[in-house]
Amino acid sequence: MINIAFLKTVIIGFILILAQLISVPFISIENIVPFLPILPLVYFTLLNGQIFGTISGAIIGLLFDIVSGGLLGGGVLALSTAGFITGYFYGENKSDINNHSFWFIVYLFMATFIFSFLYASLSPNNPTISFLSLIVFEGLLPAVYTSIFGTLFYLFISKRD
Repeated sequence: MINIAFLKTVIIGFILILAQLISVPFISIENIVPFLPILPLVYFTLLNGQIFGTISGAIIGLLFDIVSGGLLGGGVLALSTAGFITGYFYGENKSDINNHSFWFIVYLFMATFIFSFLYASLSPNNPTISFLSLIVFEGLLPAVYTSIFGTLFYLFISKRD
């Protein structure tokens, strides 16, 4: 039987993958873009746990790899790792603290950094990039940009609840 939260995560993730590929390039700043499909992954992982985050991350990553035409398996590895590590902060009695405080933005930043860094390091696009620029330009800056969008997402969820 399929969990409703799992289905919500994958469907919202797929919709955000389409938005990522169609409209997000228009708001890029010097080729730095936010990665929107990680928002539902982090949110629902903090509600449901580590195994949930790992499997959801793998499926959303596979969908991202197929739809984007990028390195097949890169998104799977990067998003499942981000979901796995985010799952460490899951707690049955901590879901309100995790998703309805500034900690959500911290976990989102961390998960996006992990995803961006792993995905960029696996990408064959620029093999001459230095490790420092890989950390800063491919890891930290997209994580900051995604966290800004995550703040808007956080404000939306906090108003709804």
